[in-house]
Amino acid sequence: MRPLATVVVLCALAAAGCGDRTHLSPSYGRAYGQSFSGQIVDHQAGTKPHAVAGLDPQEAGIVLKTYRRDLAPKQATGFNEQPVIWVGPRQGLSGVSGGGMLPPPSVPPNQGGY
Repeated sequence: MRPLATVVVLCALAAAGCGDRTHLSPSYGRAYGQSFSGQIVDHQAGTKPHAVAGLDPQEAGIVLKTYRRDLAPKQATGFNEQPVIWVGPRQGLSGVSGGGMLPPPSVPPNQGGY
């Protein structure tokens, strides 16, 4: 137990020496803080809670197809699209069995589909 006590005492002494600001000017670190605060667009952004909007299945499918197409080698004429299984929480109305109401897609099926 004695070596552990020695290590604790040495760490405490080392930590006590790190907190002394006698040799630092009062403006030490001010430019550093100003450069970081200048990069913040909205200083109150962390205090305003907001809901995170997700993608509906149709939008997610379009994003996925575009992502896979852009990552495919350029000399490949087609890419092997693997089936995607969507798993999500069950959304249903009380008293209605077998499913629920889905919101309408944000992109109509005849527009913008790849």
